[in-house]
Formats: sequence, structure tokens, C-alpha cells
Amino acid sequence: MGRLTTAALSVVLSLVVTSAATGATKTRCATGSVKGIVWVTGGPKGVGSLTGKWSSAATLFGYRWNCSGGAVSVRRPDTLPEGFDVTFARNPGRIAIANAAGGPAAASVTRNVDGSFHVSIAGQTSPGGGFNPRADVPFMLIVF
Repeated sequence: MGRLTTAALSVVLSLVVTSAATGATKTRCATGSVKGIVWVTGGPKGVGSLTGKWSSAATLFGYRWNCSGGAVSVRRPDTLPEGFDVTFARNPGRIAIANAAGGPAAASVTRNVDGSFHVSIAGQTSPGGGFNPRADVPFMLIVF
């Protein structure tokens, strides 16, 4: 009888843990919550060294988090407007805000048709100069 009780308890605990884990993901990705955060630094070579190929290499990020637990990837596509694309795998977020993490510079973000986010950065390239497109400034992106 003791073995049957232990086996039954083991099954129940397994179901509770599985349900809790599934519920935690749904809670983390709930409507109105932050669904993803990334700080793209580009690693030792900087963001200017990124290529058009998607990468999730940890060295490219100062911080990254995805509510779904999926990968966070970045690339520097050869398209206009200049900038960077960021994707959060299996993330339901549709709205994002971006901030240049070096300056003086500013960032804007739009959502691509594939669900990724395109971050454009502009800033001074020389003291007293005007704002121009920049591909050498780290940035942060928060997805809702």
C-alpha cells in the first residue's frame, strides 16, 4: 500500500509541477506585461560588426529576456532604413519601445511583417554635428 501511495503522490506532484510551469509561462506573457527585454551591445567588436545573419550568441547582448523562454536573436540587415532587427522566439508581443544606449543618439522601432522588430538609430557623429543614421550605437528594446 505504501508503494502505491508513493507512486500516486509522485504522479500528482508531477502534474502540479507541469501545470505550474505552464501557468508561469502564461503569467509571464500575460496581456499588459513586459514580454521581452534586450540590450544589444554587439560584444567586444560593437554593434557595427553585426551581420545580416540572425545570431543569438550571448556575447552580443548585455542582457536579454524572453517571456516565452525562447531565443532572442539580432541581425543587421542590408536594407533601408538602416538599423537592426531583433526577434523574440514564440513571443506574443506586438508593441515595443527602443532607446539608444550611447549618445547623443535616439532610437525608434517598428514591427516587421515577420514579427521581428526593426530598430533605427540616429545621433551626432561629431560634436556640433546634426543627427545622422548610426549603426555603431548599442540599444535597448522592451516588448509589450
